[in-house]
Amino acid sequence: SGRIYSVGYHGNGCLGMKPGELKEIVAKLKITDLLDLRVETKVKQDGFAGADLEKAYGTKYQYAGDSLGRGRVKPAGLDWLKTMAQDGRHVLLLSGEKRPTTSHRYSEIALALLADGIDVGHIYEEELVATAALKTALDGNRESYVFSEWRKQ
Repeated sequence: SGRIYSVGYHGNGCLGMKPGELKEIVAKLKITDLLDLRVETKVKQDGFAGADLEKAYGTKYQYAGDSLGRGRVKPAGLDWLKTMAQDGRHVLLLSGEKRPTTSHRYSEIALALLADGIDVGHIYEEELVATAALKTALDGNRESYVFSEWRKQ
């Protein structure tokens, strides 16, 4: 079966991701679809403009900000993700915000998918954190919420 992951490349007070780090994630997790969730893809950070990503990833790269962007998440977009997961695809959701807890990848997408039994894995630094575990931690259970290190997948 497929898997959905999420990652952010930039964040307030965080070191930004390098394009090579994204390539490592895509290769290690056998990503078949890199979905760009940003509403605006013209950014200054090297290697992360939509045109740069399209050039680097070819047909794996798809703009999805119209149906899965912050404040624009539509039921059809969520259904598309569910179908991709059911079809065995390995999807990476990309947006700017590095921290999953302050990103719409968690609040608007992953929690909705969790309700349908799809547990999105959030990449943050070296960690891969499951939505269910992150939700438990944020809901007050202070046990460790780290699922695993993504590089060990």
